[in-house]
Amino acid sequence: MGEDAGAPDAGDGDGDGDGDGDGDGDGALTLRFGPARFPSAAAPGETFGACSLASPVRGPGGDVLVVVGHEVVALSPDDGAARWRVTLPAPAGEQAFVVATPVLDGDTLYVGYHTTAAGLDARSVLTARLRHRVVGIDVVAHEVRADRPPLDLEGSVPAPDGSGPVAFDPAHALLRSALVIARGPSGPRLVVNFGNARDIQPWHGWAFAVDLAAWTVLPPLCTTPETDCGPAGVSGSRDRVCGGGLWAPSGPLVLAGDDEDALVFAPGNGQLDLARGDHANTLMRVSADLAFAPGCDDNLCSDFDPDAPARDCVESCPDLFVPRMPLGQSHPVPATGECDGLTMFECWEALDYIGGSTPARVRTPGGADALLYPTKDGSVYLVDTAHLGTLHDRMQLVPICGVPGAPCAADWAGMIVTEPAVFSPPGESPWALVATFMPDAAQDAGVFGLRVVDTDDGPRLEAAWQWPAPGSDEARTRFRRHPSRVALVETPRGPVAFLVETTPGQPGTLIALNARTGALLDEVALSGRGYRFTLPLADDDVVYAVSCDSDEGPAFIEAVAHSP
Repeated sequence: MGEDAGAPDAGDGDGDGDGDGDGDGDGALTLRFGPARFPSAAAPGETFGACSLASPVRGPGGDVLVVVGHEVVALSPDDGAARWRVTLPAPAGEQAFVVATPVLDGDTLYVGYHTTAAGLDARSVLTARLRHRVVGIDVVAHEVRADRPPLDLEGSVPAPDGSGPVAFDPAHALLRSALVIARGPSGPRLVVNFGNARDIQPWHGWAFAVDLAAWTVLPPLCTTPETDCGPAGVSGSRDRVCGGGLWAPSGPLVLAGDDEDALVFAPGNGQLDLARGDHANTLMRVSADLAFAPGCDDNLCSDFDPDAPARDCVESCPDLFVPRMPLGQSHPVPATGECDGLTMFECWEALDYIGGSTPARVRTPGGADALLYPTKDGSVYLVDTAHLGTLHDRMQLVPICGVPGAPCAADWAGMIVTEPAVFSPPGESPWALVATFMPDAAQDAGVFGLRVVDTDDGPRLEAAWQWPAPGSDEARTRFRRHPSRVALVETPRGPVAFLVETTPGQPGTLIALNARTGALLDEVALSGRGYRFTLPLADDDVVYAVSCDSDEGPAFIEAVAHSP
């Protein structure tokens, strides 16, 4: 198992040898895309001047809720026409700009956004950010709730070395991560977390929890509480100084508890030093009120080495996972030699790896409870949920980008930025689908189907399928840039996985796969380019996907019908 697992089936994609791609020999699971509902060349539907960077959300009456630019828009699921819209409030001289996917709780849509100077012709995530705030929108009355007015997010934390407070700086923070709601000790919490655009220093990972009963902001969490982040105004993406951005587009994982929930954050690249309270390049389990203590053994971690953390130290941490290789295995390095002679963390520093993905929770029939965590270096980790210091398995899905003669066109991008799509049939080992990409012109990429299986040595990862087939021309030419995330739909004949493949300057491709076998059910070119990181909104007969001409827009939502 793990990295030594055999190659997944490279035939028809189902492993049954019958060539029909359904895994059962009778062709039972089929799907075909029908005509686009909206928009089309003849009926463009609602077009937005900015890029819709967030995923669409299902609203009351089947509306498709979109946050784009400075407003919330509800689109008819039938023809894409705008049914209603609400402008996000901003102070005089400022204008709202939303990047993160909102969260719907009953009849309230909670939206997190920042403001920029009003009147700008074009805006992107790089436009100067003036403030960050949250608001509650009544999706029945189509207005800001009187008891959920705009709430500015502000706060600071003390630096552990006593050098002073570390203040949240709106200009050096970007809210890209989806909002979530978790149960706290005295009621629900709206959780909002931040990285930064292009990792411009000073930057940190920040999280805020809003008490929904009192509509007040609780003290924030900072992943790297440092006052000295080096020269201001330069990128820290290839330095382990400060950092630890919480920018996974899918947001933190909410771990449901009996009485209250916990959260798992995946801080990105930056400084990892337990002695200084810096937790970049890890998984952190925190309370819904953002209380955090890694619980590591002080005696084992007294001489912490950020380049090569001691195994007995990181294994002692119940609420912190520090990535590492299983015993006897070496970390992967690019074939072009950039990481020769470097430790894994030094290599990640050189390549701007780690972070950007959200782990998924899986439970096996044998009682194992684990987190499946993908990282930018093309691997997935299987981590014990009860004790994050315990690593069960690790599997390399794709190699490091770049080979002699085919250099990596975007080494900073990594090979995985996603959240695994998980389904668990009763009594069976759980499945996880992970989308990868490869910014070179030579190596495989695509979607992987994995199983988490019980063994005498604990849960292990098992490769089930890969699409396109490994070694094929398609595997070496498709998925060269970030795709969308994978959306799962359970049909009467089995689960179907939908995702959008993006290719710069070309229309996106909407893909449907048999989630059990990896067989291609159908694919269709979109009218637009699709958009990376987003999650298609899929149900039993339509898939809604975001398309943006560029990061600055314009954008629209595409609706494609499908049927068995």
